[in-house]
Amino acid sequence: MSTTVGETGADFLAVNAGFGQGITRATMGMLLGVALAIQLRTRRYTPWIYWLTVVLVSVVGTQITDLLTDGLGVSLYLSTSVFAAVLAAIFAVWFSVERSLSIHEIFTSRRELFYWTAILCTFALGTAAGDLATEALGLGFTWGAVSFGALIAITYAAWRIGGNAVLTFWIGYILTRPFGAALGDMLTQAKTYGGLGMGAPWTSALFGDVLDPANTNPNILADKGYVDGEREVRLSKQGWRMHIPRKGTKDKLISEAQRRRNHRIAKTLARIEHVFAGLAQMGGKTLRSIGLARARLHLNWKVAAYNLQRLVYLKEAGVEAF
Repeated sequence: MSTTVGETGADFLAVNAGFGQGITRATMGMLLGVALAIQLRTRRYTPWIYWLTVVLVSVVGTQITDLLTDGLGVSLYLSTSVFAAVLAAIFAVWFSVERSLSIHEIFTSRRELFYWTAILCTFALGTAAGDLATEALGLGFTWGAVSFGALIAITYAAWRIGGNAVLTFWIGYILTRPFGAALGDMLTQAKTYGGLGMGAPWTSALFGDVLDPANTNPNILADKGYVDGEREVRLSKQGWRMHIPRKGTKDKLISEAQRRRNHRIAKTLARIEHVFAGLAQMGGKTLRSIGLARARLHLNWKVAAYNLQRLVYLKEAGVEAF
């Protein structure tokens, strides 16, 4: 679950909340530093501090991999190999200094620092390995989750029949990272990409109904959750032009031109999602009313309030709104 939080949380803050990748990375890094400092100063196990640190580590670990892969164009093969080598080096240094890798023997600040460093690396490795297996190697989200789940089950069976407890724990711990990443993508990604499409099934069904025939702009921008071959053919015949980010496959990687196209679409979508983030700050779709008519009225008031707020901002900025 913490891996899935890292996968989705980083995307939500950067895109849906409209913060952007740079601000999100800086903010999450600072929050992790504060949480880790509190955790290290705590003399005993405090659940809320520990799990807050775990969640923040998951977000930062995911962002590290995303920065290398999406921002700097580093190959998933290379990033996975580097993270695996770094993690092995962390374990080697940890064992050579402390002579133990058992989590039950972490009772000094130095051992806890080794522990959190290893945890951060496992999240980064899990994101890279999960994407490598499901996308670059072409396993797909379902088979990726099944494969990593099977490896976890094998590790558990090895422990049950007498395998080394410390070794099997860390192997299983590391495998939960790509398993969680693949499972999260399997549940939320569109069926076109091998997912179950649970992220927005009803919006996909109603997608065609939200198109305004009076709109003179024929371009439609959407994220990967709206990919549907039949719908795209139908809308194309009606004169609409679809702009949806594409993902490569094992046999056919996306070109540099497609990568730049994806970036252009993402920049526009980020500005659109900023509107929904503003409405979310005003309470989102949560309201108390009796009857559908009153609910619609309340939502219309909320949208009108946001539009007025935005208009005042544009006027103060000297922008001609109309």
